Amino acid sequence: ELEDPGRSTRFQSYQRLLQDGAGAEPGASLPVRFGSRRSDATPSQRPPPVPESGAGTKANAARSTPAMPSSSPPRSPASGSATAPHRAPREEAVGTGRGHLVSALPSAATEVEDADLRKEDFVWSEHEFNDGEKENRRVLKEFTREFKKMAEATPDGVRNPKLLTAALDLALACVKCYELDKADAIYRRVLGECRRRGMPWDVKCLQDLATLR
Repeated sequence: ELEDPGRSTRFQSYQRLLQDGAGAEPGASLPVRFGSRRSDATPSQRPPPVPESGAGTKANAARSTPAMPSSSPPRSPASGSATAPHRAPREEAVGTGRGHLVSALPSAATEVEDADLRKEDFVWSEHEFNDGEKENRRVLKEFTREFKKMAEATPDGVRNPKLLTAALDLALACVKCYELDKADAIYRRVLGECRRRGMPWDVKCLQDLATLR
């Protein structure tokens, strides 16, 4: 017969159990011990060493951890520099330095819509036109020439409050100079814009138009 290699080990365990049981009280539980030739020959396993703090721990971790390729540089959420690149485009958009975009913002259109109709802007219609028919026509032509220059330099047309005011001023000057056809043509051109703006633009235009008719 072949000899059982674990037979002697089991006999030794039985002997230790009998020795422990001789001194134990009735009903008490005994610890079970398992042993083998391999466990007897192998020294007891020690607990893993406590990792050291400082540079040694980082060096050991660097040696034990394989290097992984990184697709992007690490970011530091605690530092203020991480958010700086995202703020820069926004700061440039609101207009810092030369070439900013403030002039392209729609705030200018809001200012145009909120423009007031001022009495001091009516200069041409304040002319008396008491210097004779020939002189009055010459002065009116000069006013008309100035208005045309303003219109050429204003791409928005009569939607621009300055040009709309100048048109009302020139129309009233035409009425004083008895150029009624010219005045009527101007009023027809600006009446829609004056109504769109409301008071006092529409009131001024309708009053002057009533004077013409």
